[in-house]
Amino acid sequence: MKLEQEQVIELRRLFLKANTKEDLLKVINKSIKYQNNGTKEFKYISLKTLTYYANANVCKDRYTSFEILKKSGSKRTIHSPHLILNKILKALNLILQCSFEPHQAAMGFVKNRSIVDNAKYHLNHSYVYNIDLKDYFYCFDLKRVKFGFFNVPFDFSKNQESLAFFIACLCTHPLDINGELKTVLPQGAATSPTLTNILSYRLDRKLTGLAKRFNLLYSRYADDITFSGDFDFSKNKDFIAELDRIITKEGFEINKDKTRMQSKAFRQQITGLVVNEKVNVHKGFIKQLRMWIHYIEKYGLEKAQSIFDKSEIKPLNAKYDLANVLKGKIEFLKHVKGQEDPTYIKLNQRLRACLIKAGRIEENLTEKKSSEDIKFEKAISLLIKQGDIESAMNLFFK
Repeated sequence: MKLEQEQVIELRRLFLKANTKEDLLKVINKSIKYQNNGTKEFKYISLKTLTYYANANVCKDRYTSFEILKKSGSKRTIHSPHLILNKILKALNLILQCSFEPHQAAMGFVKNRSIVDNAKYHLNHSYVYNIDLKDYFYCFDLKRVKFGFFNVPFDFSKNQESLAFFIACLCTHPLDINGELKTVLPQGAATSPTLTNILSYRLDRKLTGLAKRFNLLYSRYADDITFSGDFDFSKNKDFIAELDRIITKEGFEINKDKTRMQSKAFRQQITGLVVNEKVNVHKGFIKQLRMWIHYIEKYGLEKAQSIFDKSEIKPLNAKYDLANVLKGKIEFLKHVKGQEDPTYIKLNQRLRACLIKAGRIEENLTEKKSSEDIKFEKAISLLIKQGDIESAMNLFFK
C-alpha cells in the first residue's frame, strides 16, 4: 500500500505533536483510514480498546505464541498478536515509517531493500566479516523503547513522556527470556522491525563511521552485521577494539559463535547469499529445488507432499503446501539470479509442468489460486520486495 505524500506528511505531523493517548488514537484511526483507502468498510479503534490492549496486565490474550525450527535445529519463538492488537500495531507502524527515515546501512525491514541489496553492497571484496548480535529483538526493553522517542527524529518533549510510555507499552510484551521475565519487543509484532531500526540508528551511524575510518563498507540486516574490504581487518586490533566498544556501549552483545571472516579464496556468504563474483544462491539451494521437483515428476504431487511432510524443517505442528513452498523458492531464485537466468528458466518450466499435470495450473491459462495461495504470495512479496521477514511470517502463520 502506497500513501500519497500529503498523507505521509499529515500522519507525521499529527504524531509528532501528539501529547496524550487521545491524540495518539486520532492519528492511529487516520492511519487505519488511509490503509483502507478511505472506504467505509472498516471499524475505528475506540479509546477503551486502545487502552485495554496497551495493558499487558489486564489483557491476557495479546499474543499467541508458536515455535519454528531454524536451520541450525534450534527453535525460534514467534508471537502473533491478537487480531485487534495487530490492527492497532499495523496502523502505528505506518505512522512510525512516515516519521522515520532508516539509516542507509540498514537493509532489513526497509521498503525497497532486501537481502539481495545487502549482498550486492559487499560484492567483489577480498574479505567479508560477519557478526551476529545476540538476542537482538530482546535487547529492546520497554524503557529503551520509551526513551527512543526522545531522540531524533521524534524529539519528544518532557510533557510527552507519558505518551512515550504508553506507546512503549503497546509495542512491548512480557516474555520469558532465558528464564527471566522481560518486557521486550516481540518477534511477530508489526512495529518491532521498524522500532529495531529506529533504536539501532545510532549504532548504524557509529559503525558506518568506523567502516570509513578503516576504508571498509558496513551494512546491517536486522541482527546480521557485515563489513567488507580488501585486507584482513579482523587482525587489526584497533578495529576490533573499537568495534567491541561501540557495540557494547550501544547495549548489544556480539555472538562470538557466529562471528567469521571469509576470504575470497573460499565461498563468501552474506545473509545466506554468495557474493564472491556475483550475488547468487548457494549450491545447496538449487540442489534441494531440483530434488523436490524430481520427486514430484517421479511420484506425483500427492506422494511428494507426503514425503515432504515427514522430512522438511518447518514450524512445529504446521503443514506446508509443497507446491507453494517450491513456488516461493522459484520466485526467490528469480529475484536473486534474474528472470533470464537459464537455471531459473529450466526449474520454473519443470515445476510448471508438474503443476499442470497435477491440475494446479491449467495449460496456457493462469494458475488456480486459493485464498491460501494468495496469502502465501503476499508473504513472499513482503519477504523479497520489502525484506520484511516478521510481517511475512505473521501473515503466513496466522
